[in-house]
Amino acid sequence: MKRLKAIWNCEFPFFFARARISKTIALPLVLWLGGIFISAANVNAGVFTAGADGRIHGIALDHGRETSTRNALRITDRCAFSRSTATARPLVASDDAMILPHLSSQRGVLVLEGLRPGAAPKTLFTQLLSPHNNDPVSIAGEKGIQPGPRYTLALTFAATLAGHGDLAIAAGDFVNIKADGQVYRYRLPALTIPSEGVLRVFAGTDDTFYYDAALTHPMHEGFCKRKG
Repeated sequence: MKRLKAIWNCEFPFFFARARISKTIALPLVLWLGGIFISAANVNAGVFTAGADGRIHGIALDHGRETSTRNALRITDRCAFSRSTATARPLVASDDAMILPHLSSQRGVLVLEGLRPGAAPKTLFTQLLSPHNNDPVSIAGEKGIQPGPRYTLALTFAATLAGHGDLAIAAGDFVNIKADGQVYRYRLPALTIPSEGVLRVFAGTDDTFYYDAALTHPMHEGFCKRKG
């Protein structure tokens, strides 16, 4: 109580004298200082995005990091694993689609996205791989009037926010996509996404993720090998 009273009366030393500020000045000062502390405590809140309903519906990722991430992973267009033509179609779903990741790593965030021609991808579902502060771990995207539009699906891996270090995907890890009453299992190759790296892959109907939207370059273990 004595400490609170001292703050209320705002007694501060000025050289060898003490000056008392009136309560009419002290209260706004205390509120201003409190606002600074609150703002500092919530500095990470800006990564979350809210919908028209005011609720959190996703996380804003920096896709500008994707080029450097692909370079670090040595993902190239001229890869021995690439095919001349696609053998699968893009997986299509509504905005009710969600992911159920089974990864050994607790680092990072997975974001299921709906791709729209001529527009930015829509966030359909977000999953943190470990708790972060008191933030939600599973976040459903904002839903419009049903029946809504349908999207081709992409999944973004981001080694950020939750946990620390790289996002190490182990052989045998997988991600389930639940869409339109069906569950599709996508097994993942061993791959390490560097800390703060961002990588978007595209879902095919053959339960395979691809590095390209054309679905000709399947996600594979290790670096790309040049075609002979």
